[in-house]
Amino acid sequence: MPDAAVNPKDGAELVFVPAGEFQFGLNDTQVAEIRERFPGTAAGYLDLMRQEHPVTLPVFRIYKHPVTVAQYRAFCKATDRFMPDSPAHVYEWPLKWTDRHPVTYVADCAAYASWAGGTLPAEQQWEKAARGIDARFFPWGNEFDPVMLHSAIAPHPQYPSTPCPIGVYPQAASPFGIEDCCGNVAEWTSTQWNNDRLVLRGSTMHNLRREAHLVTARAHARAGDCLNLVGFRVVLG
Repeated sequence: MPDAAVNPKDGAELVFVPAGEFQFGLNDTQVAEIRERFPGTAAGYLDLMRQEHPVTLPVFRIYKHPVTVAQYRAFCKATDRFMPDSPAHVYEWPLKWTDRHPVTYVADCAAYASWAGGTLPAEQQWEKAARGIDARFFPWGNEFDPVMLHSAIAPHPQYPSTPCPIGVYPQAASPFGIEDCCGNVAEWTSTQWNNDRLVLRGSTMHNLRREAHLVTARAHARAGDCLNLVGFRVVLG
């Protein structure tokens, strides 16, 4: 597979993730450590992540950042689709989208991924790209640092109540180099939760608890829902 740096379809930067094994999820020792570090963490929340097992994946490439408003607008133009308005008008945000904001509130993420020559990532691909192979707690390491992400704990000063553009926290890149994995907006995956629901990975700017930003954090939503704080990125195999 060519180690392309940019997807020519939409200009997205690509990060190469080599083939191999990594630890998916949290083991019992890590769960105990999280409970000690972050008192009050709900047992049910940790149970969603307590699924530690080795996963071996083939080589893949993944977008360095979530898909942007500008990229999604180009997709709509190329495929004769309607470009939605910023959800600012729905949620009364003081700031509307810019071209470099992660696009959210869209239902056809998988269609975009197909148009771009790829798919939505499986949650195992997302976690390996965001976590690396050393079973760390956060993309940047094992210690929570509020300056590494846009969240309600320490929001970006220019975007105190809205999502921020991509690439604002390059210091928080994962070992493989992908950014924007925690805080700001969560992301769709292609992994089925049950019935008509898909797994979401990452966290959002509204999360006040530190453990909500763990790189192993999982949530779910109904496929096709338009969610104001959920974006997506693309993986190419």
